[in-house]
Amino acid sequence: MSESPSRLPARPSLEQLRKQAKELLRDFRAGDAAAAKRFRAISPRFTDTDPAEAVTLADAQFVLAREHGFERWAMLVRHVEANAPRPVLDEYQKLLDDIVAAYRSGDAAALQRIGEHYQRGFTWEQLRVAVNHRLRRAGDALLNATLSRADAQLLIAHEFGFETWEQFEVFATRAVVAEAQ
Repeated sequence: MSESPSRLPARPSLEQLRKQAKELLRDFRAGDAAAAKRFRAISPRFTDTDPAEAVTLADAQFVLAREHGFERWAMLVRHVEANAPRPVLDEYQKLLDDIVAAYRSGDAAALQRIGEHYQRGFTWEQLRVAVNHRLRRAGDALLNATLSRADAQLLIAHEFGFETWEQFEVFATRAVVAEAQ
């Protein structure tokens, strides 16, 4: 392994690491001295006499993993995936689960998380009134205790100005992609 591992960026991209591995392999196969030196620094099995086609993408991925201080490519991949920013959609999936749980049963922990999200406290009754108002149910009658996940999805979609949860999903997914770039 090289003397000091290369540092990963604060928000490493698995896609970028894959591109780097392909570039390293391409450079090695093209006879690039710097690429060959990187391979030899990681493992003595890579010699100048190896036929270029004998070196694989897996070998290049192994070199990158070792350069970043990981024993194997799979360990580097797990590290990057575990530290990836959580998509916006995940946060709202949890919120809608909390809304359903709190609405149906008054789940105190769910109410607490909803309050933290909206930066204000809610009682069970206040939540039920707010949900009914936002979903524009007929009359003043509260929904029964069977608020569905689809109702909560619609509530969140409307909060962002979308007609459907699917439209909100597209927005949230694009927000994550834009943030990563």
